[in-house]
Amino acid sequence: MIREAAPADIYPIQRIAEAAFAPFVESIGAKPEPMQANFGRQIEKGQIEVLVKSTGIRGYCVSYPKGLRWHIENIAVAPDSQGEGVGTALIADAEKRAALMGFDTIDLYTNVHMTKAILWYEFLGYVETERSEQNGFQRVFFAKELSP
Repeated sequence: MIREAAPADIYPIQRIAEAAFAPFVESIGAKPEPMQANFGRQIEKGQIEVLVKSTGIRGYCVSYPKGLRWHIENIAVAPDSQGEGVGTALIADAEKRAALMGFDTIDLYTNVHMTKAILWYEFLGYVETERSEQNGFQRVFFAKELSP
């Protein structure tokens, strides 16, 4: 089940972010931004959806309108649930919500060192639009046109 995150979800979301992004700290040379996010504020703004199974929250997606596009700011899956379709379901949910709100494009970015994520986004139909440094991080930007 995917639902909007509630204030009580902040700690499971933080734990997932820490566990999912910790393997990249060394290659990036710093904590990835999702490990430092203000999840409380994002929950207050209604920007986080969580995927819940019987074992609890297994992943989350931070997304919201940004200009003329819907933007995925951050997505993470608990390491023990990776490969089970959690991330794909969260991305599909964000795309559906964006389309229902009238957006025709969704975008996101990842770090150049997160090569599996880059391949996954391409598999899901996202097209690389740019590579650049932003806030000290080497990022790969993607966009996808949405069906009405």
